[in-house]
Amino acid sequence: MSLFTKLVNMFTDSVEDTAKEMKQNQVDKFADDILSDPKAKKASESLKKQEEDLSDWIKNHYKDDEYEEGLNTFLYENEQKKKEGTIKDGEKDGKWTEWYDNGQKTYEQNWKDGKLDGLVTHWFENGQKKSEITYKDGKNEIIGEWNEDGSVRE
Repeated sequence: MSLFTKLVNMFTDSVEDTAKEMKQNQVDKFADDILSDPKAKKASESLKKQEEDLSDWIKNHYKDDEYEEGLNTFLYENEQKKKEGTIKDGEKDGKWTEWYDNGQKTYEQNWKDGKLDGLVTHWFENGQKKSEITYKDGKNEIIGEWNEDGSVRE
């Protein structure tokens, strides 16, 4: 291999390495810019909170519940209703409602053939509406979301 070819190869390798490094730096800067944006940070925190809430909710509400055909009613230890709904042909069907242990509703859902169908409403423990989502043919659309104080969530 000639000296010229070696120099061209070294230059090409150097340019490729520099280009890769510049691209990675751009990606890192873009990610940093996104993460430093207050709206993105708020959205990220909100998603993490929703994920934690959902995980807690599943652990607290489904671990010991066994469903039977017909109307199912589950109670808290204080005898308040925990949740209530119907099972038809082994699937949730019709309106299902769940309550916090203080008696306030947690959610109302409509089911058809084991799938969410229609309006789903969630509430905060203080009774303020948290969200409304419609389900149709396996797709959902957020109608509205609110903060715990009742203000519209942005």
